[in-house]
Amino acid sequence: MASHTRLPDIRSRLAATQMAAKEARESLAYVKAQAETRAIQAAGGEKALGGNAESRERALLLALGADEAYQAQLKAVRALEDAAANLEAELEGEKDLRREREWGVRLRLAEALDRRGVQSDGDPPQGDRDESFENAVDALAYGVTVCELRDMASEKEPAMAAAASPRGQLAADDLPF
Repeated sequence: MASHTRLPDIRSRLAATQMAAKEARESLAYVKAQAETRAIQAAGGEKALGGNAESRERALLLALGADEAYQAQLKAVRALEDAAANLEAELEGEKDLRREREWGVRLRLAEALDRRGVQSDGDPPQGDRDESFENAVDALAYGVTVCELRDMASEKEPAMAAAASPRGQLAADDLPF
């Protein structure tokens, strides 16, 4: 599957997983309260769990560890949080792959422009050919054709004029796509 179709799918699955994890955490709080209530009732009241707050807290913690409903909900929350973390990692990996492909296209465009002698910003000016490499790349990236480049060539747009000149004209086989 192409990356441009995978990114929305991963983002959608990540959002759904994050929402499910949030709902599971909210449900966990409810299940925890129920389990603590059952433990208090089974012990015969809150004071029966221990003589001080620390003892009662420890007794409730032990009760939660033994409560099947609480443990099942806790396991579900952890599984959803793990799935969300995996989807976030997958999303970042896809973004990295997309960036790598984009830079590959930019490199091939730059090489094509270089083969045709389109001057870059770092090159010394050659007469009236003091044009911008970035403008020429942007024009090509946004689908401006060579004919349109010729039409747009003017004193204000020397990059367009240079790219449209015979020396700077790009042939179809120069483009990487």
